[in-house]
Order: sequence, then C-alpha cells, then structure tokens
Amino acid sequence: MLDLLATEVVTLNNRITEVLDMTRVKQLKKEPCDLQNLITKAMEENKIDGINFEQNLVSVKVYADSERMKQVFSNVIKNAKDAMKNNGTITITSEIEDQYVITTISDCGQGMNAETLENCFDPMFSTKLAKAIGMGLTVAQQITEMHNGKIDISSEEQKGTSVRIKLPIYKED
Repeated sequence: MLDLLATEVVTLNNRITEVLDMTRVKQLKKEPCDLQNLITKAMEENKIDGINFEQNLVSVKVYADSERMKQVFSNVIKNAKDAMKNNGTITITSEIEDQYVITTISDCGQGMNAETLENCFDPMFSTKLAKAIGMGLTVAQQITEMHNGKIDISSEEQKGTSVRIKLPIYKED
C-alpha cells in the first residue's frame, strides 16, 4: 500500500508541475548549450528496463534555456515509452538543415489515429485516461516555440510515432 501511495504522490506532483508550467510567467534563461548533452540527460532521466535508446546526434550548440529544453525532450521520450508500453526502442537522431538543427525522436509503439494526431498538442488532451492530464506535448510545443523553434508529429497506427523538434543553431559572433 505504501508503494502505491508513493507512486501516486509522484504522479500527482508531476501533474501539478505540468499545470504550473502552463501558468507561469515565461522567463527563459538562455545560454549557449550543447544539444547532445540536453538529449543525453533527458534519456538518462527516462531510463527503464525494457527501453533501448539508439542515437545518432550531431554536435551542435543551441541558444536555449537548458532546463526547459531538456523538459521538452523528456516529455517526448516519456510519451514514446508509454506508447511502447515500456518495451521497445526509441531512436533519436539529429541533423543540420540550413541554420537549424532538427532532432527526431521515434518510437515503435502503437501510433496515433487521425483524431489523436490532430488534438495531441491541445491542453488537457490525453489518451492515457486517469494516468495523465495531457499537458506534456502542450508544454513541449510552448517551450519549443519560445525558443523560435517548431515541433511537429507524424504517426501511423500500429507502427509508431516520430516527433521532430526544429531549433535554431547558436552562432558565435
């Protein structure tokens, strides 16, 4: 019973944090940071048995609030884990395109139907029933846009989902 209570407290704390993130004044503490390092930290936070990570990342800097961008990657990775029912491979790649770096996080999970894909960025939209309040992708989109970036999703039912996060590359003067 204590284990269940502890798990539920953590879940409730995460939900409250997500809601607060949506209502907080958005003050970013931007600095040059290594994208690969941010992604690696997000992967480490989400490591569990049954989930494998494959990665092919370019070494590049972005001008970002490191904690907030790590949160973006972590939210997307959490969704990928859930879609695969905590068993499978998450593939993370990055590539440079013009003055942007595009990071793609793909899973081999259940994928999304057209309705879910259309609503996935809407606040309070979730397919996880009582386990989530549907703020993870909303927060990820908001943070990405605050960094002059873009996030988009493609998905196919029973084949998986790919999330593309496009951020401007940091240019040293």
